Amino acid sequence: MNLDEERIRELQRKDQEHDARLDMQKEKDDEHDVRIDALYSKEREQDFRLKAQVAKDAEHDFRLNSVDSVNKMQDSELHRQSEKDREHDARLDALEKLCAELSQRVAALEEQLKK
Repeated sequence: MNLDEERIRELQRKDQEHDARLDMQKEKDDEHDVRIDALYSKEREQDFRLKAQVAKDAEHDFRLNSVDSVNKMQDSELHRQSEKDREHDARLDALEKLCAELSQRVAALEEQLKK
């Protein structure tokens, strides 16, 4: 029986060593799971930040497009106003020439009346 008891003790020792290795492996697996969870959490946070940045970029693009539209409308209005100003200036020039011509005629008529 001594041999059987020794064999049982040896098997129990090996069983305990095996259990200890399993416990260590479970601890390693648990640490690994914690790291994986942290990475997933970090990835979700990065996804959230990326989506927030995409939303900000879209809002910024919308504002830029709105500003571009307003600028185009203002440029168009400025162009129309410039055309009106040129027409107005041409009319003023014509009126000034007409006034100068009328002044010359009035002066000529006054000269004729004096004679």
